[in-house]
Amino acid sequence: RGHTALSIRGGIALLIWCVLIVLIILPIHYAFILLGQGVVFQLVMLALLMAPFSALFWLRKLPKKRGEGLYRPLALAANASLIGVDEEGVNRIAVSEAMHSLLTRLALPLVGFLVGGLYLAVFLSGLAVMVRLSLGGGHGMAFTRLPRLLIAPFAVAGNVMLLPPMVLAGFLTPGTRFKGVFALPQGVGLMVKDHFPAFLSAHILGFVLGGPVAGRNGERVSEGWLGPKSGTAKLQKQDVARAAYYMALCVIMLLGSLFLVLSWTPEALTDYIPAAAPLPDPILVPDPDAPPAEGGLPPLAPAAPAE
Repeated sequence: RGHTALSIRGGIALLIWCVLIVLIILPIHYAFILLGQGVVFQLVMLALLMAPFSALFWLRKLPKKRGEGLYRPLALAANASLIGVDEEGVNRIAVSEAMHSLLTRLALPLVGFLVGGLYLAVFLSGLAVMVRLSLGGGHGMAFTRLPRLLIAPFAVAGNVMLLPPMVLAGFLTPGTRFKGVFALPQGVGLMVKDHFPAFLSAHILGFVLGGPVAGRNGERVSEGWLGPKSGTAKLQKQDVARAAYYMALCVIMLLGSLFLVLSWTPEALTDYIPAAAPLPDPILVPDPDAPPAEGGLPPLAPAAPAE
């Protein structure tokens, strides 16, 4: 089919996603509001949307255990086939996908929640999944043309949010290259995509990430190489462990800073708690027992409550 027809189909899929949000999440949220647990529902949903810990699971287990039980979730998340890929290639794909998830599974839901609340966070998470499935160009890129346009400004905000914790985590991770921070101007064009976290982490850790992989159906998916010229794409077990340590620091720093910000502004999480109605002004009537004031008029006093 032509690219225009695929773009229209992508818009229809996006509309269906919006309808599902209204039909499923909105009634459940309203039920929790009636129970007085609206804030709890928001926090639980936000925690489910922010799932970078699954990527940490791959990186933590990969140097110790390999097999179908570990490769399958990695292949599904990376939208790639790992058949025939050597150990170093699997390590590179795992680290690349883990760094991508810092934006798609952590920063984007946070940006959506802070800007437009829970529903925007859910909407952006769905957009991120659609865009991630369009790797390789061609028909996939045409299908997700509208989602990519909608997600671009939020991706920039998410990458800006990730920048400080990623740089600080680099100073606390052993064996990092501090001069990798100076590669930031080269990655400005990647700010609108989910490639920026992989680009920056590759320069800081001294890796070369990205590169061509095989799609789920065996087709060649071309992604650009990300990293310094002196870096290595042949990642060993110790490199994967170092990437897991670096990513854990990024997650802890970002969530910790967000917690500190919200602790100073707790109203950010109480949008759905109705405020108490203000008390009405008391009704003033003449007080016959009080001495007359200037002008011969009795002073006014609050009326007694009705029995």
